[in-house]
Amino acid sequence: MIFKDKLTVKVFGSSLLFGYYVFRGNRIMSLDFYEELLKSERFCESLGRLILMSGKLESALKSVVLTANIQVKYDLERAMLGQLASTCKSSELVTDELSEILSFIIVRRNYLTHKIYPHFNDEIDISLLPTINLEPDDAEYSFPRYVEDLLSYIEFAIDYLNEKTNTSCVC
Repeated sequence: MIFKDKLTVKVFGSSLLFGYYVFRGNRIMSLDFYEELLKSERFCESLGRLILMSGKLESALKSVVLTANIQVKYDLERAMLGQLASTCKSSELVTDELSEILSFIIVRRNYLTHKIYPHFNDEIDISLLPTINLEPDDAEYSFPRYVEDLLSYIEFAIDYLNEKTNTSCVC
Protein backbone atom coordinates (compact mmCIF):
# COMPACT_ATOMS: atom_id res chain seq x y z
CA MET A 1 0.00 0.00 0.00
CA ILE A 2 1.05 3.55 -0.56
CA PHE A 3 0.37 6.13 2.16
CA LYS A 4 0.57 9.90 2.16
CA ASP A 5 0.15 11.61 5.51
CA LYS A 6 -1.53 8.48 6.87
CA LEU A 7 -4.16 8.61 4.14
CA THR A 8 -4.26 5.99 1.41
CA VAL A 9 -3.89 7.64 -1.97
CA LYS A 10 -4.64 6.35 -5.40
CA VAL A 11 -1.55 6.44 -7.56
CA PHE A 12 -1.92 7.13 -11.25
CA GLY A 13 0.12 8.54 -14.10
CA SER A 14 3.02 10.75 -13.18
CA SER A 15 1.44 11.91 -9.93
CA LEU A 16 4.05 9.81 -8.14
CA LEU A 17 6.55 12.56 -8.80
CA PHE A 18 4.43 15.18 -7.09
CA GLY A 19 4.40 14.05 -3.47
CA TYR A 20 6.13 12.09 -0.77
CA TYR A 21 5.06 8.51 -0.28
CA VAL A 22 5.86 5.94 2.35
CA PHE A 23 6.04 2.48 0.86
CA ARG A 24 5.06 -0.49 2.98
CA GLY A 25 5.03 -4.12 2.00
CA ASN A 26 7.23 -6.23 -0.21
CA ARG A 27 9.63 -4.34 -2.42
CA ILE A 28 9.58 -6.60 -5.41
CA MET A 29 12.67 -6.87 -7.60
CA SER A 30 14.11 -3.54 -6.47
CA LEU A 31 17.73 -4.00 -7.55
CA ASP A 32 16.59 -5.99 -10.56
CA PHE A 33 14.48 -3.02 -11.57
CA TYR A 34 17.46 -0.72 -11.09
CA GLU A 35 19.28 -2.86 -13.65
CA GLU A 36 16.29 -2.47 -15.99
CA LEU A 37 16.63 1.30 -15.64
CA LEU A 38 20.31 1.08 -16.56
CA LYS A 39 19.36 -0.85 -19.71
CA SER A 40 16.57 1.55 -20.68
CA GLU A 41 17.77 3.90 -23.41
CA ARG A 42 14.71 6.10 -22.96
CA PHE A 43 15.20 6.47 -19.20
CA CYS A 44 18.94 7.15 -19.51
CA GLU A 45 18.32 9.64 -22.32
CA SER A 46 15.66 11.41 -20.23
CA LEU A 47 17.97 11.50 -17.22
CA GLY A 48 20.78 12.91 -19.37
CA ARG A 49 18.43 15.58 -20.68
CA LEU A 50 17.48 16.37 -17.07
CA ILE A 51 21.14 16.96 -16.19
CA LEU A 52 21.67 19.20 -19.20
CA MET A 53 18.50 21.22 -18.62
CA SER A 54 19.37 21.62 -14.94
CA GLY A 55 22.60 23.26 -16.03
CA LYS A 56 20.64 25.56 -18.31
CA LEU A 57 18.34 26.47 -15.41
CA GLU A 58 21.40 27.23 -13.25
CA SER A 59 22.65 29.57 -15.97
CA ALA A 60 19.29 31.34 -16.19
CA LEU A 61 19.23 31.85 -12.40
CA LYS A 62 22.85 33.02 -12.42
CA SER A 63 21.90 35.57 -15.07
CA VAL A 64 19.12 36.88 -12.82
CA VAL A 65 21.57 37.26 -9.92
CA LEU A 66 24.18 38.97 -12.10
CA THR A 67 21.65 41.31 -13.70
CA ALA A 68 20.47 42.40 -10.24
CA ASN A 69 24.08 42.91 -9.04
CA ILE A 70 23.43 40.79 -5.96
CA GLN A 71 26.49 40.09 -3.80
CA VAL A 72 26.69 36.43 -2.80
CA LYS A 73 28.83 34.66 -0.20
CA TYR A 74 29.78 31.83 -2.55
CA ASP A 75 31.69 31.49 -5.79
CA LEU A 76 29.09 32.39 -8.39
CA GLU A 77 31.02 30.49 -11.06
CA ARG A 78 30.59 27.26 -9.06
CA ALA A 79 27.12 27.99 -7.70
CA MET A 80 24.68 25.12 -7.47
CA LEU A 81 21.02 25.19 -8.38
CA GLY A 82 19.84 25.26 -4.77
CA GLN A 83 22.16 28.14 -3.86
CA LEU A 84 21.02 30.19 -6.84
CA ALA A 85 17.34 29.55 -6.18
CA SER A 86 17.80 30.45 -2.51
CA THR A 87 19.61 33.68 -3.40
CA CYS A 88 16.90 34.64 -5.87
CA LYS A 89 14.22 33.97 -3.27
CA SER A 90 15.93 35.79 -0.39
CA SER A 91 16.75 38.76 -2.64
CA GLU A 92 13.16 38.82 -3.89
CA LEU A 93 14.28 38.33 -7.48
CA VAL A 94 11.63 35.68 -8.10
CA THR A 95 7.97 35.50 -7.23
CA ASP A 96 6.74 33.17 -4.50
CA GLU A 97 5.15 31.01 -7.20
CA LEU A 98 8.38 30.64 -9.14
CA SER A 99 10.25 29.97 -5.90
CA GLU A 100 7.86 27.08 -5.18
CA ILE A 101 8.39 25.70 -8.69
CA LEU A 102 12.16 25.93 -8.23
CA SER A 103 11.94 24.10 -4.89
CA PHE A 104 9.78 21.44 -6.52
CA ILE A 105 12.35 21.03 -9.31
CA ILE A 106 15.35 20.92 -6.96
CA VAL A 107 13.93 18.25 -4.65
CA ARG A 108 12.96 15.98 -7.53
CA ARG A 109 16.07 16.62 -9.62
CA ASN A 110 18.28 15.83 -6.62
CA TYR A 111 16.27 12.69 -5.92
CA LEU A 112 16.57 11.47 -9.49
CA THR A 113 20.29 12.21 -9.70
CA HIS A 114 21.42 11.19 -6.21
CA LYS A 115 18.88 8.77 -4.75
CA ILE A 116 17.93 6.31 -7.50
CA TYR A 117 20.29 3.56 -6.34
CA PRO A 118 19.49 4.00 -2.62
CA HIS A 119 15.82 4.08 -3.62
CA PHE A 120 16.03 0.62 -5.16
CA ASN A 121 18.50 -0.70 -2.60
CA ASP A 122 15.85 -0.35 0.11
CA GLU A 123 17.72 2.47 1.87
CA ILE A 124 14.89 5.02 1.70
CA ASP A 125 11.56 4.83 3.51
CA ILE A 126 10.03 8.05 2.24
CA SER A 127 10.16 8.11 -1.50
CA LEU A 128 9.17 10.11 -4.55
CA LEU A 129 8.97 7.06 -6.80
CA PRO A 130 7.40 3.62 -6.56
CA THR A 131 9.36 0.53 -5.56
CA ILE A 132 6.59 -2.06 -5.46
CA ASN A 133 4.62 -3.77 -8.18
CA LEU A 134 7.08 -2.68 -10.85
CA GLU A 135 7.28 -4.44 -14.19
CA PRO A 136 10.34 -4.35 -16.47
CA ASP A 137 8.33 -2.23 -18.94
CA ASP A 138 8.05 0.51 -16.30
CA ALA A 139 11.75 1.20 -16.87
CA GLU A 140 11.02 2.02 -20.49
CA TYR A 141 7.71 3.83 -20.06
CA SER A 142 6.68 5.03 -16.58
CA PHE A 143 10.04 6.11 -15.20
CA PRO A 144 11.11 8.09 -18.28
CA ARG A 145 7.71 9.79 -18.12
CA TYR A 146 8.41 10.92 -14.54
CA VAL A 147 11.66 12.50 -15.71
CA GLU A 148 9.99 14.04 -18.77
CA ASP A 149 7.30 15.57 -16.57
CA LEU A 150 9.99 17.17 -14.42
CA LEU A 151 11.70 18.44 -17.56
CA SER A 152 8.53 20.30 -18.49
CA TYR A 153 8.74 22.20 -15.19
CA ILE A 154 12.39 23.02 -15.81
CA GLU A 155 11.64 24.23 -19.33
CA PHE A 156 8.82 26.40 -17.99
CA ALA A 157 11.10 27.94 -15.35
CA ILE A 158 13.85 28.62 -17.90
CA ASP A 159 11.44 30.23 -20.36
CA TYR A 160 9.90 32.32 -17.59
CA LEU A 161 13.27 33.47 -16.28
CA ASN A 162 14.58 34.27 -19.75
CA GLU A 163 11.44 36.23 -20.61
CA LYS A 164 11.52 38.20 -17.37
CA THR A 165 15.29 38.76 -17.50
CA ASN A 166 14.90 40.30 -20.95
CA THR A 167 12.29 42.72 -19.57
CA SER A 168 14.35 43.43 -16.40
CA CYS A 169 11.65 42.90 -13.81
CA VAL A 170 11.05 40.60 -10.85
CA CYS A 171 10.65 37.06 -12.16
